[in-house]
Amino acid sequence: METKGRLAVILSLAILLILDALIEVQFLEFFYRGIPIPFQETSKPIGSSLFSLTFFHILLIVLNILAISYLFNRFGFQNKIFPSSLEGKMDFVFLIALSISGILMWYFPIFLLSFITTGAYFIIAELK
Repeated sequence: METKGRLAVILSLAILLILDALIEVQFLEFFYRGIPIPFQETSKPIGSSLFSLTFFHILLIVLNILAISYLFNRFGFQNKIFPSSLEGKMDFVFLIALSISGILMWYFPIFLLSFITTGAYFIIAELK
Protein backbone atom coordinates (compact mmCIF):
# COMPACT_ATOMS: atom_id res chain seq x y z
CA MET A 1 0.00 0.00 0.00
CA GLU A 2 1.30 3.43 -0.80
CA THR A 3 2.11 6.14 1.71
CA LYS A 4 -0.87 8.29 0.74
CA GLY A 5 -3.29 5.49 1.61
CA ARG A 6 -1.63 4.84 4.97
CA LEU A 7 -1.70 8.52 5.82
CA ALA A 8 -5.40 8.70 4.91
CA VAL A 9 -6.18 5.67 7.12
CA ILE A 10 -4.25 7.15 10.07
CA LEU A 11 -5.94 10.53 9.64
CA SER A 12 -9.37 8.90 9.39
CA LEU A 13 -8.74 6.83 12.52
CA ALA A 14 -7.65 9.95 14.42
CA ILE A 15 -10.82 11.75 13.36
CA LEU A 16 -12.90 8.73 14.42
CA LEU A 17 -11.18 8.67 17.82
CA ILE A 18 -11.83 12.40 18.37
CA LEU A 19 -15.46 11.97 17.31
CA ASP A 20 -15.90 9.08 19.75
CA ALA A 21 -14.42 11.13 22.59
CA LEU A 22 -16.79 14.01 21.86
CA ILE A 23 -19.82 11.73 21.69
CA GLU A 24 -18.79 10.03 24.92
CA VAL A 25 -18.35 13.31 26.80
CA GLN A 26 -21.68 14.69 25.57
CA PHE A 27 -23.79 11.61 26.32
CA LEU A 28 -22.31 10.41 29.63
CA GLU A 29 -23.85 13.39 31.40
CA PHE A 30 -27.25 12.40 30.00
CA PHE A 31 -27.00 8.82 31.28
CA TYR A 32 -25.73 9.75 34.74
CA ARG A 33 -28.29 12.51 35.35
CA GLY A 34 -29.87 12.14 38.79
CA ILE A 35 -27.34 9.63 40.10
CA PRO A 36 -25.04 10.83 42.90
CA ILE A 37 -21.41 10.55 41.83
CA PRO A 38 -19.30 9.23 43.45
CA PHE A 39 -21.65 6.37 44.24
CA GLN A 40 -22.62 5.97 47.86
CA GLU A 41 -21.51 2.79 49.59
CA THR A 42 -25.00 1.32 49.65
CA SER A 43 -25.96 2.64 46.23
CA LYS A 44 -26.92 0.17 43.53
CA PRO A 45 -26.69 2.04 40.20
CA ILE A 46 -27.29 -0.96 37.96
CA GLY A 47 -30.94 -0.17 37.47
CA SER A 48 -30.43 3.51 36.83
CA SER A 49 -27.80 4.01 34.21
CA LEU A 50 -25.43 1.12 33.78
CA PHE A 51 -27.89 -0.93 31.73
CA SER A 52 -28.41 1.73 29.08
CA LEU A 53 -24.79 2.85 29.33
CA THR A 54 -23.63 -0.68 28.53
CA PHE A 55 -25.69 -0.72 25.35
CA PHE A 56 -24.40 2.76 24.48
CA HIS A 57 -20.83 1.49 24.64
CA ILE A 58 -21.71 -1.63 22.67
CA LEU A 59 -23.23 0.61 19.99
CA LEU A 60 -20.10 2.77 19.86
CA ILE A 61 -17.86 -0.31 19.59
CA VAL A 62 -19.93 -1.86 16.79
CA LEU A 63 -20.06 1.40 14.83
CA ASN A 64 -16.30 1.84 15.27
CA ILE A 65 -15.62 -1.67 14.03
CA LEU A 66 -17.77 -1.05 10.97
CA ALA A 67 -16.14 2.33 10.27
CA ILE A 68 -12.58 1.02 10.65
CA SER A 69 -13.36 -2.02 8.54
CA TYR A 70 -14.89 0.18 5.84
CA LEU A 71 -11.82 2.41 5.88
CA PHE A 72 -9.52 -0.56 5.50
CA ASN A 73 -11.55 -1.90 2.58
CA ARG A 74 -11.66 1.54 0.96
CA PHE A 75 -7.90 2.03 1.07
CA GLY A 76 -6.95 -1.46 -0.08
CA PHE A 77 -6.35 -3.46 3.09
CA GLN A 78 -7.81 -6.94 3.17
CA ASN A 79 -9.94 -7.77 6.20
CA LYS A 80 -12.69 -10.21 7.03
CA ILE A 81 -14.60 -8.03 9.50
CA PHE A 82 -16.78 -6.07 7.09
CA PRO A 83 -19.74 -8.32 6.19
CA SER A 84 -20.00 -9.34 2.57
CA SER A 85 -23.01 -11.65 2.74
CA LEU A 86 -26.59 -10.58 3.35
CA GLU A 87 -26.70 -12.62 6.56
CA GLY A 88 -23.62 -10.85 7.93
CA LYS A 89 -25.09 -7.45 7.11
CA MET A 90 -28.36 -8.42 8.78
CA ASP A 91 -26.45 -9.48 11.92
CA PHE A 92 -24.81 -6.06 12.16
CA VAL A 93 -28.12 -4.27 11.56
CA PHE A 94 -29.82 -6.32 14.27
CA LEU A 95 -26.90 -5.78 16.66
CA ILE A 96 -27.22 -2.02 16.15
CA ALA A 97 -31.02 -2.29 16.63
CA LEU A 98 -30.47 -4.34 19.80
CA SER A 99 -28.11 -1.71 21.18
CA ILE A 100 -30.41 1.20 20.35
CA SER A 101 -33.44 -0.53 21.84
CA GLY A 102 -31.36 -1.43 24.92
CA ILE A 103 -30.61 2.26 25.40
CA LEU A 104 -34.14 3.47 24.76
CA MET A 105 -36.03 0.80 26.68
CA TRP A 106 -34.98 2.29 30.00
CA TYR A 107 -36.63 5.58 29.07
CA PHE A 108 -39.50 4.26 26.90
CA PRO A 109 -40.72 0.78 27.95
CA ILE A 110 -42.27 0.10 24.52
CA PHE A 111 -38.76 -0.57 23.20
CA LEU A 112 -38.71 -3.78 25.25
CA LEU A 113 -40.62 -5.32 22.33
CA SER A 114 -37.88 -4.49 19.82
CA PHE A 115 -35.24 -5.63 22.33
CA ILE A 116 -36.91 -9.02 22.67
CA THR A 117 -37.45 -9.27 18.88
CA THR A 118 -33.82 -8.61 18.05
CA GLY A 119 -32.70 -10.99 20.77
CA ALA A 120 -35.00 -13.67 19.30
CA TYR A 121 -33.47 -13.04 15.86
CA PHE A 122 -30.00 -13.83 17.23
CA ILE A 123 -31.24 -17.03 18.88
CA ILE A 124 -33.04 -18.16 15.71
CA ALA A 125 -30.01 -17.27 13.55
CA GLU A 126 -27.80 -19.45 15.75
CA LEU A 127 -30.22 -22.37 15.49
CA LYS A 128 -29.94 -22.32 11.69
